[in-house]
Amino acid sequence: MTYTVLDHVADVKFRAEGDTLAEALSSVVEAFAEITGADDMEPTATHDFSVESENVEALLFDFLDRLVLLQDVEDAAVVSVEEISLHDMGDALAVKATVNVADIGERGLLDIKAPTYSDMVVEEDDGWLLEAVLDV
Repeated sequence: MTYTVLDHVADVKFRAEGDTLAEALSSVVEAFAEITGADDMEPTATHDFSVESENVEALLFDFLDRLVLLQDVEDAAVVSVEEISLHDMGDALAVKATVNVADIGERGLLDIKAPTYSDMVVEEDDGWLLEAVLDV
């Protein structure tokens, strides 16, 4: 699992990689935590969620949207990933995730408004490469 925060003119862009799609999505969580500034926080709980989408691009978008929702609505900073599993539903892909979270409290985190499809890259070739832009 690896990730890189990339330069972007107005927003935040990152690249996440993994041998499997599940590993690449784990790297997405790690990148998200660094981008928001929560990667050095001590986790206080875990949060389980699942996302189902019609293709990998939509799955990446919906997965990121769920991480944003955790931060915005539930006041939970996504700190790291605990477990991710993927399921092929025939006409859809589903991901089940458990992430480590911490109470945001008074901590100032970067406010991610939403993921975007702009500049999104999803490639499978000797592993998975995912790139996404987050609107800040």
